[in-house]
Amino acid sequence: FGQALLVSPVLEPGAKSVRVSLPGDDLWYDLLGEDVHDAKVSPSVDVAVTMDSIPVHLRGGTIVPRRMRPRRITKGLSLDPYSIVVALDKVQEARGSVYVDDGSSFDYKEKRKFLRSTFVFKHYRLENDVYHNGLYFSNASTMVEKIVVRGLTKKISAIDAGRMLSLIHI
Repeated sequence: FGQALLVSPVLEPGAKSVRVSLPGDDLWYDLLGEDVHDAKVSPSVDVAVTMDSIPVHLRGGTIVPRRMRPRRITKGLSLDPYSIVVALDKVQEARGSVYVDDGSSFDYKEKRKFLRSTFVFKHYRLENDVYHNGLYFSNASTMVEKIVVRGLTKKISAIDAGRMLSLIHI
């Protein structure tokens, strides 16, 4: 997810915090926590770490699909539902995409068996545009279980989950 994620390594043994440099003028959301940082205001921040943590931040303006259930092997993830994480930028917009294939063959190339889809969050509406679906003929293995929107500045009063998911604000 290239531009969307920032992983900051912990390089010192026993470190209690790490200094994270935040690129650009963007908002950066702690992927697993509640913190949000404006890189224009604070281009670097100290982040607490433990022996079990590595700081990961999500850039504002991006959408990242995640499979959240812990698994011992990757094959087990293939039937898990997705969580869509929307990290809004300073103008309350975001975009991202997902690509899925069987993960084990060249069918994506030889038979065009893959799924590619783009998500756009704009005007408090999340839209999903399927570019190509040659892999799935039901939604079972690409089901969305949860949508998390980070950084909303207006309160949501209703959700319309028809053909498009609209977040209607007061």
